[in-house]
Amino acid sequence: MALCPCLLAVTSLAILVRGQIQSRQDALLCAAEPWGRYSASGGLYTVNGVQYMYSFGGDTVSDEDGRGGVVNTNWRFRLTGNGTKCWERLADSPAAVGYRSTATILNGTHVYLFGGGDARRAATGQLWRYALLENTWKELLPSEVAGSWPTARYKHATIKLSETKMLLLGGRSGVTVLSDAWLFDLEQMSWSLAGENILQVYRHGMAYDPTRHVAWINGGLDGNRQRYGSQLWRWNLSSFEIELISTEGPGPSRLASHAAEYISDLDAVLLWSGTCSDDVQLYLYSIANSSWCAVYAANRPDRRDAMIWALDYPKFYVAQGDLICHNFGVCPIVDVHMFDFSAPWHGWQMLYEPRNARGTGSEPFCDGTNKGSCQPQPLLQEQGARISQPAGCERTFMDPLSTWPAVSSTTTPATSSSQPPGSAGAHQAAFGLAVALWACTMDL
Repeated sequence: MALCPCLLAVTSLAILVRGQIQSRQDALLCAAEPWGRYSASGGLYTVNGVQYMYSFGGDTVSDEDGRGGVVNTNWRFRLTGNGTKCWERLADSPAAVGYRSTATILNGTHVYLFGGGDARRAATGQLWRYALLENTWKELLPSEVAGSWPTARYKHATIKLSETKMLLLGGRSGVTVLSDAWLFDLEQMSWSLAGENILQVYRHGMAYDPTRHVAWINGGLDGNRQRYGSQLWRWNLSSFEIELISTEGPGPSRLASHAAEYISDLDAVLLWSGTCSDDVQLYLYSIANSSWCAVYAANRPDRRDAMIWALDYPKFYVAQGDLICHNFGVCPIVDVHMFDFSAPWHGWQMLYEPRNARGTGSEPFCDGTNKGSCQPQPLLQEQGARISQPAGCERTFMDPLSTWPAVSSTTTPATSSSQPPGSAGAHQAAFGLAVALWACTMDL
């Protein structure tokens, strides 16, 4: 009888030490799991006091058998509340509304999605409204919305300006890269043109800074469908003028389909992922100093782009996406990870590891281009922590909340205890694991 609680204690501690909250074995307790997908739309929304990461549509790559490809299936992953954290199937949308479109919540109860690709991966100009409480979909037609209507597009970006306004910029329609901006006003139920020649860009990162009433824009592809370099633009939303900012430090280069957020507590812009040439670091741009900081936390998720993400500071979540950089193919995945800025020494924590490398087993998952493999390497590929660039820059952002411990410049084993790596608490955790293992052996 003593064996069972002992094993439970060892398992729990082992998961804590390796920085992983939920393992593949834990995921088996979940009733359903979406097959891997990329270029879905979504975000973090609260329903009846519970936080969920929502995922609308996306592309599963495989459509040779008629069951995969661009899908109209929708899911959410529970982040808070009691019980096992699982993916939950939602109502199917009438069409593939989430593929390379945008999702913006207004008034706290409805998510608005504009554009995106259809089942043939062609750009659309549809506007959909999803009701979080009712789990229902409705298409808003031009006859129901005043003003001119934006042209069809996908791979664009939107930002939420208020509970009733969202702003859209750029995107692509066929071979044409767009440079116009549009404002959607929920109170007036109207579209209006905000500018025609703002910036020719798609697959870009865009974050709203309410302190300055500007949008920060980075990365993406230009009018020749070539990736931008390390450019950072500041878009004044009062005058709708845009300027290129001169920055210092090891800034990101050639990002596309990446995460972008403004963190008011740090007065910084956060960028993550979107290229094969990075080390899955978190880029933080200090607006006051106009300088970059690249933070290399432990247990970094595998490189990817076209994922969904959400910021509920101090927590930053990422899920799904395309595991780029492996055989130059498309490898959709369905994992979930979290980074806590208030405890950076914990590194990234995996909230969900797919229970099946090829999806559920009954649904198509990455057949064809990658020979059925959507998890070619471990999901925690970059497990070690190393010094940030420039050295010590992470302290500028994180010291007000916690003490970032010193790490060596070489890769070190990942540690995730309630204490920083190298502290007495971490050694005690390791010692406790050894004692627990010894006790279980003796019980046997």
